[in-house]
Amino acid sequence: MSTANSQRLFLLMATIALVVAVVFSAVQLRQAGQRRASIERKLDTLSRLEIMREQQVAWQSALRPFEQLEADRPPELARLLREHYPGLRAEVQRLEQVAAWPGWQVEQYRLRIESLPAETVGTVLHMLESQRPPWKLLEGQVRASAQQTDQVRLNLVVEGLRRDP
Repeated sequence: MSTANSQRLFLLMATIALVVAVVFSAVQLRQAGQRRASIERKLDTLSRLEIMREQQVAWQSALRPFEQLEADRPPELARLLREHYPGLRAEVQRLEQVAAWPGWQVEQYRLRIESLPAETVGTVLHMLESQRPPWKLLEGQVRASAQQTDQVRLNLVVEGLRRDP
């Protein structure tokens, strides 16, 4: 083979290698954008999972004291009021029950008391929140009684955490 032919063959091979390298680089550049987008989506998912994990740890630590209680639920509102305030007329209405965590439910009740001595409102709230597990006050409304000046009407929405049997 002559030198001229060898040089042409070498030049042809070099050109083919260059074209292959350019095509390969173009394909890699196109795939790099797709891979980058995929990595960004995975990083976003990972950050959301980390936030969820932190929430789960916080919820578990918040439930731990409740799991250690002997009672599965707060005491029944009507019975509790009868025990602490005999003769008090109260209307208790269940509003909703929602699953809060596996094995736990949140129960919400509306409590209406038409006539309550004004000075006992704080005592009633303290009594509800000092139960184990406690009743938590979500909403409260105190209005003057139409019949007596030292009496009030109390309208509360409370919730309690209940363990499933």
